Amino acid sequence: MGTVILELVAIAALAILTLGRARADLSAAGRGAVWLRRAGLAILAAYAGFFLLFGVGEMASGDWSGAGHLISVLVVLMLAILAGRRPLVGGIVLLALGIISAAAIIGPGLATGSGRLTSAALLGGPQTLSGACLLVAGLFARRGTPPTG
Repeated sequence: MGTVILELVAIAALAILTLGRARADLSAAGRGAVWLRRAGLAILAAYAGFFLLFGVGEMASGDWSGAGHLISVLVVLMLAILAGRRPLVGGIVLLALGIISAAAIIGPGLATGSGRLTSAALLGGPQTLSGACLLVAGLFARRGTPPTG
């Protein structure tokens, strides 16, 4: 539940920073920047699919509490839509959100069990990785130079 609250705060921040502004044009930055934005959004889509799998699976087996996972699907999709509009800002917010989510799950002190580390990686990892891809794409778009490679 704590990660959903953090994600709702991130949605509010992204909405304030992105809505009313034009979508970032990555065409001048080259195909690499466009690919990085798509990769970042694909990671978020897979993350939403992860929650969708659990939600539908639990509801199909008769446990209607699985509908709670559908809230996470909607939250992640909103993050993806807003971050896709402005990759630089979206990348910064998602990167911070992933790091804060993972740190909140691990808690104070590094002497944790493998269950906590796995949870932190599953819940904070996709946001961090997606945020890094979007951040780099946004930086290339801001510079207007294509990435080499």
